[in-house]
Amino acid sequence: MEKDLASALSKRYSGEMVTSNQKDAQSTVVEVKRLNNLLVKVFFELDGQEMSFRAMLSEQREGILMLVQEKISDQNILSGVSGFLYLKPNVHGGYVHRLHGFYFHVMLDYFNGVSQEVYFYGKEEEDDSGVSVDPKRIFHTAPY
Repeated sequence: MEKDLASALSKRYSGEMVTSNQKDAQSTVVEVKRLNNLLVKVFFELDGQEMSFRAMLSEQREGILMLVQEKISDQNILSGVSGFLYLKPNVHGGYVHRLHGFYFHVMLDYFNGVSQEVYFYGKEEEDDSGVSVDPKRIFHTAPY
């Protein structure tokens, strides 16, 4: 039976966004929406502008991991940045079980020569009853 990783990750996450052009972290909400079993679209706001990117998912011992698909717009090229997870060179984000949270790391290269690095880490927003669902409880994963 095929796992639906995208449904497990598709939620709203409250957290902090750090960008290379700002001194302090900004509190924000990121929304992940399911496109199919293995693809999601991530929505966030940056400097008052709505941003989004698509990502392909895989499940590994660390959690549900994302590979950001490069996106070209009129203003910039958005691409994933790897390096957060040790020995995972093509991972640009995802849900890490040990941290109980969602993260992504992307780079925006603007056509005017300016680059902006964006990092987000957040926890799942609770529903109206105050209960949140941990994605690792939906799928059995290997022990750490």
